[in-house]
Amino acid sequence: MERPRGMKRFWVLTTMAVIAAANSPASATSRQAGFVDGGFSDGTWIGAISYSTDISLPGSSATGGLSSGSFVVTWSGGSPEGTFEGSGSTDIEFDDGASGSIETVVVGEISGSPTAPEIAFTSFVSTGSITTDGITIPIDLTLGPGETPNTPLDVTFSTCGHVSGNLDSAEAIAQGNAAQAGGTFAAQNASWSATKVDYASEGAPDGRVEDLGLLMLEGHNMADEIEAGNFPGPGFSDVLQRAQNFAASSSWNDACGQGDGSYGTIITDVMSRILTAMAANPLTFTADEWSQAINAGIASGSLGPGSGADGTQLRSDLIAALEIQIDIADGNPADVFDLHKAFVALGADEQADRTEALLEGEGE
Repeated sequence: MERPRGMKRFWVLTTMAVIAAANSPASATSRQAGFVDGGFSDGTWIGAISYSTDISLPGSSATGGLSSGSFVVTWSGGSPEGTFEGSGSTDIEFDDGASGSIETVVVGEISGSPTAPEIAFTSFVSTGSITTDGITIPIDLTLGPGETPNTPLDVTFSTCGHVSGNLDSAEAIAQGNAAQAGGTFAAQNASWSATKVDYASEGAPDGRVEDLGLLMLEGHNMADEIEAGNFPGPGFSDVLQRAQNFAASSSWNDACGQGDGSYGTIITDVMSRILTAMAANPLTFTADEWSQAINAGIASGSLGPGSGADGTQLRSDLIAALEIQIDIADGNPADVFDLHKAFVALGADEQADRTEALLEGEGE
């Protein structure tokens, strides 16, 4: 039975309310466990958030998220003072063929602690329309301060000049919210990154906020390709090189002892996503692509010292995935050499010795 237009408008508003909850679904008390170091140190920081979602409710589905989200915050004595701004679009489709598009603008403040920051939304405005039976119905949803819970930013990696993480806690609670409404929720891209700035030497941070946001977006687009089984070729090294240049150009670089050979932690979460996808489908990628990815993962902080339990588990998964490649690469010295470099980088001595023996003609 077709849903009346008035009920359909109510259905859209219900969908958007779930989306609002999805973008701000939890308090710090329900924060997911993860690796946390020192978090934010005192000073001024700029940050960007990448967040796209798929939501399905009875009779409708919505796809969208924050196409742009950024914040500027100054921490002093462990207390933050800063603002967040974000915008994005959401496409809604109904089972009976009706559809709509919603534009959302959100504004908030940074709260919480250096190792458990949050976004406290002060304004959530969604406007747009749906079209059904040739009739366009306007949509307007406005939520003010206190009408959406705070959104936790999970910290998974930090140095004195970079802090980054994901929104796992937000996703977990949003899944519960959607389930209560009879639907499902999935976050496709859900990460954030922040870098310390020095107004005196770098000037206004606006340009660097845009650069940071663009790097994160391109990194997630690159991860989408890899999850689909397509290595992005030259684009892979291009994004990583720009991330490296971003880190090297920061005024805190020398003070933090950040070497020019490090990609910093701007795209740590993106690299973790890429490596996880590659480990799940090891035969999809060439030995050269594996070598590039392993080196980038170490440089970005997804692997190695400071990567915590998640990095340790990821390393084990990667070694197991790469072992499958050894017999395939046997007889092709270039591929064996690429695998050997990857095993050496991972500290996998047994596998490194095996590939070295193959290079020397001693392998079976």
